[in-house]
Amino acid sequence: MTTPIPGWVEDMRPVVEARTTGLLLSTSERASGAAVVPTHQGASLALDFADAPPGRAGLGRTFIGFGDARVATCFVTCVASRHRPSEWPLACTGVVEAARLEGGEPPPPPGVVLGAATWAVHHARTTASISAVTVTILGVLAVATRKKPRSRV
Repeated sequence: MTTPIPGWVEDMRPVVEARTTGLLLSTSERASGAAVVPTHQGASLALDFADAPPGRAGLGRTFIGFGDARVATCFVTCVASRHRPSEWPLACTGVVEAARLEGGEPPPPPGVVLGAATWAVHHARTTASISAVTVTILGVLAVATRKKPRSRV
């Protein structure tokens, strides 16, 4: 799946990864016939059945790539059927572990607005100070340059 983006900052990664992991889990649940929960295991996600004693249901892996001012996400999953349990490791676990994303480009640099917003979030005290000084100066200028009322005689 690809989505246009105005630029990339690493603060966006957790949200994109969470969305991709959600797609991986929902696909794995449909394929296995039961709810699965993730547990991290290196570069891959170990998947367990949610309503059973601990035991591997399968493996999954997510990827994030970039190209043409877009972020591309994809995943690969290998999961056993809940109704026909298989011995671990499954035949397809090697495919998941060997999977990789090729042909990606570097992430696009953030635009002015995204870069400024990210800087403001990471430097909150400085941003608040600059904002307070700016508001104070603008307030003084508004009072000093207002039209004076004329007296009627």
